[in-house]
Amino acid sequence: MCTQARTFPSPAVGISHGGGELAPGNRALSKKVRVFMESLIRNPAFIRWAGHVNRAFEVHNPTLHREYADNLNSLQEALPHLRRNFKNSPFACMTVNCGPRVVCDDHTDSANKPDGWCAVTPAGRFNSRKGGHLVLWDLKLIIEFPAGCTIFLPSALLRHSNLPIQLGETRYSITQYSAGGLFAGCITEGVWTRNSLMMYIICRTVALWVIHIILYSLER
Repeated sequence: MCTQARTFPSPAVGISHGGGELAPGNRALSKKVRVFMESLIRNPAFIRWAGHVNRAFEVHNPTLHREYADNLNSLQEALPHLRRNFKNSPFACMTVNCGPRVVCDDHTDSANKPDGWCAVTPAGRFNSRKGGHLVLWDLKLIIEFPAGCTIFLPSALLRHSNLPIQLGETRYSITQYSAGGLFAGCITEGVWTRNSLMMYIICRTVALWVIHIILYSLER
């Protein structure tokens, strides 16, 4: 999710848990925005795209994919009012950065699963050799990121941004992700338990230390 972005609409739809919420819930949307977002998640092209991302996730990280899928299924069984975006996706939420010239500044998505992945897909008409690159600051990488491609990244841990595009071009982005608060057996009847909350905080802290140790080792 692009949390440090230049000014543009970035509505989110799906299931979330965080920001002071006591239990998982469906993202609150105005009527106008809900109509727009539901038109996207019901669009056959979007459903096919979600299936493509799902399959790529499953192939490249089957263990993490299984954790995401099992967790989302369990949440829906425990809380039937929760509405998933796609039947063929393990991600709980989706943000659409509407542009038309999306630029995200250097940030991390700290509310996402610390050791998890989010899936980012740009769209629009732009020359990916001249702009729109994905920047991974901690890894010191700048990656060409053409429209229609999908990149998985641990967005809660790695600082990331994207470069501006050229005048007259358009760029949008779609991100699928799951909030960290939805995981790790944290929920009893839809509410955090104190022990699970503490365990989540500890795990996130350890994960941050591990990633920084690895990065330090790579720099030497």
